[in-house]
Amino acid sequence: MSRFSEKLLFEILIALGIIAVLSGGVLFFGSSVSGASESILKSRKELSDWAASVQTYALVSSQYTTKARGYMNVLETVLPEKDKLIDLRKEFQFLGSEEGVSVNLGFSGERETDSAAVGSVGFTLNLGAEQMQPMVNFVKKLENFQYLVVIDSVSISEKDSDFVGLVRGRVLYRN
Repeated sequence: MSRFSEKLLFEILIALGIIAVLSGGVLFFGSSVSGASESILKSRKELSDWAASVQTYALVSSQYTTKARGYMNVLETVLPEKDKLIDLRKEFQFLGSEEGVSVNLGFSGERETDSAAVGSVGFTLNLGAEQMQPMVNFVKKLENFQYLVVIDSVSISEKDSDFVGLVRGRVLYRN
């Protein structure tokens, strides 16, 4: 073999070695780039989901400040604290006196509700009047009372040309 052939063969082997090293590098970096791009795509999706949840939270927070606070004020008015129910007897008697109905209030204890924030106190009202219509008017006013009242039962009957009634219900309060 001539010197030229040896040198040419040596140069070809070096070129093939360089091509092999470069091919290996390209394959290695190609798989590395592919893995990095998948990781970047996953991170972008997580970032997008996180941004959407932040926007949703901001929207809900904004709605609370604009709308729910007003409803909370109404709810606090309609659902008194338990301590404010101490004058309930006087308020029922005043409501009855407006209609000409005598009212005797008896509490029948606290009842559990589905919510830990809301409780209820049961009551029984013994009513008396000379006519039935004032009693009916009293019950209608009771339904629109300043506090949230749930009427469980109403019974009105005539006794000795007078009317007597029994109303069972409960008043809701907030804890």
